[in-house]
Amino acid sequence: MGRARRFAARDLIEGKARNETAKRGQSLRASQKDHMMIKELDSVVLTADLPEHRLTKGDIGTVVLVHEGGRGCTVEFMTLTGDTVAVVTLFTDQVRKTAKDEIAHARPVAIA
Repeated sequence: MGRARRFAARDLIEGKARNETAKRGQSLRASQKDHMMIKELDSVVLTADLPEHRLTKGDIGTVVLVHEGGRGCTVEFMTLTGDTVAVVTLFTDQVRKTAKDEIAHARPVAIA
């Protein structure tokens, strides 16, 4: 392979790597932006199971307090009749805002 072709191939590969890195960075910034936008009284979705609180990924709660400029939040999870299941302080990467094209799903849970 000639010198010019090697450089062209290297530039193409490096360019693709830069594009992928930029895309990942944009995705991360978008994700962080979603978390930073969480505010009190927002409905949020749990992104991981919390068995010690009888909560599972996908449970919906209400933000009752935002901590440290949005780095964390306290969320109340309730039954459909308004009984509190848990009030948990979480990092914002453990929840996400609800999306307008989502539907809630009911599941039974024991009340303490």
